[in-house]
Amino acid sequence: MKINQTSSPLKNGSVLLSDGRTGGEAENLPKEKVPTIVQVLCMIILFIISIAIALPLILKTHRVAPSLNTKNKTKPTTTIYISTTTPTTTATYTLPSNITYDYTNELSYESKIFYRSASLEKQYYEALQISVSISGDYWFASVSDIDTYGYLFYNSFNPLMLCKNYIQEDDDSMGERQFKIQSILEASQTYILVVTTYFTNVTGKFGIISQGPGNVQIGHMNTTESLDYIPLIHPNDSIYAIYNTTAGGDSTSSTANSSIGNYPSNEGPEKAIDNDTSTKYLNSGACGLNTGYYVTLQRGLSLVKTFQICVADDYEERDPTRITLEGSNESGSDLTLGSSWTLIYDGVVAFSMTPPRYSCSLMHCLNNSISYTSYRFLVTEKRSSDNSVQYSEAQLYFY
Repeated sequence: MKINQTSSPLKNGSVLLSDGRTGGEAENLPKEKVPTIVQVLCMIILFIISIAIALPLILKTHRVAPSLNTKNKTKPTTTIYISTTTPTTTATYTLPSNITYDYTNELSYESKIFYRSASLEKQYYEALQISVSISGDYWFASVSDIDTYGYLFYNSFNPLMLCKNYIQEDDDSMGERQFKIQSILEASQTYILVVTTYFTNVTGKFGIISQGPGNVQIGHMNTTESLDYIPLIHPNDSIYAIYNTTAGGDSTSSTANSSIGNYPSNEGPEKAIDNDTSTKYLNSGACGLNTGYYVTLQRGLSLVKTFQICVADDYEERDPTRITLEGSNESGSDLTLGSSWTLIYDGVVAFSMTPPRYSCSLMHCLNNSISYTSYRFLVTEKRSSDNSVQYSEAQLYFY
């Protein structure tokens, strides 16, 4: 190997050597030290070459693939949209062979789809019918490499009516992105376990395991889709427009004229309950926020279990996106008092980001077990800035 000693010419003609001395000074060095410096330089060069060769091999050997169990979920926000992404799948995944499964299958592009409550993103699902031999405490969990989500119903399951016969739901209680549902089951009862996914458009293999005091039978179940909700509000019910009103607060009456806080005479609150999406109720109080109506049902005491809102013919920025719903068993002028009302719901409306005009939201499940004779409906948020809020229908249902 040829070693070139680093040097640079100086102005006086001398040469600056690698040890910082000039050529004239180098003549005074002891002769036995010159080989030592050359050896040190050789060792440094060889060390650098060795590192350059070995470092890529070390990095390649220790490269680690991302774990399938790494989870960084983004929970849905109040902005709800319809997804058009291509379904993702993990078709190469194999279920662990050291587990005894009660049921195994795969969510695929051919699976049925439904829209989870308060979300207009589609999920593939499979409904499983469950029966147990002994009444008692049971749990059911998924095993998969996809992020599963589970529901439990009794008697029947209708993907268009998630409120009906609902027992519970779960996302990750089993760990590793797997659901675990635990409930007291009766031997004489039929149950339905719905296996779906947390994220939209996801497919993949899954297994179901269970534990309980008796034998468990699990099998595929065909589902039917039908809407058999009973509307509670009818066009001849007594309805009153209100504005500048919040849940728990006193009602401020709204009348038909052009002033702020009121409504056009041909677009009053009765249009929100006339079963006709070609008409609409428009209110301009506080740019439409904290406006709505209260209604007394001619049918009397009624239990509301779900509601649905339909958008009007134009101006999507006026669409309600968040509402409150209250119930009361008072009458007459007492219905103007905030103390007469009990809060039933305060939350979002499941519309798509830009719903087609005249279209309706999903049915919203309500956790309500008390019957009321009157209900108060208020819009607290809308899609974007405008001088009013409007909607074609705001209906309450029982099933």
